[in-house]
Amino acid sequence: MGMGLMALLKLFLGSKKIGILAITGIWFFGASGLIIAGRQIYLQHLPKELVPSCAPPMDFLLDALPFTEVLATVFLADGNCAEEDWRFIFNFAEWAALGFLALTLFSIASQFIAKRT
Repeated sequence: MGMGLMALLKLFLGSKKIGILAITGIWFFGASGLIIAGRQIYLQHLPKELVPSCAPPMDFLLDALPFTEVLATVFLADGNCAEEDWRFIFNFAEWAALGFLALTLFSIASQFIAKRT
């Protein structure tokens, strides 16, 4: 969503300063998505005995903990994050990683092509 918003920002407000901010945002959101998807892929490929233990449900975490601790708990993982819900050649996390990589590389390539013309 962040990459899309930055792309729309660049499209509609294409001034030089806004464009640099938008491209930087696209790269930031792309790298962030790739890192998060990579972590998910890592957890899904762990052996069952190495998967971290389960955390409480998200509703409980939001009620009981400050937001920064909720973020830390979510990114540290729990046991159910290693489950694969569906697979079509790749699982969802692998598709997400490929999508983030493709969009980020496309934005990098388009930025360099635009500078040449």
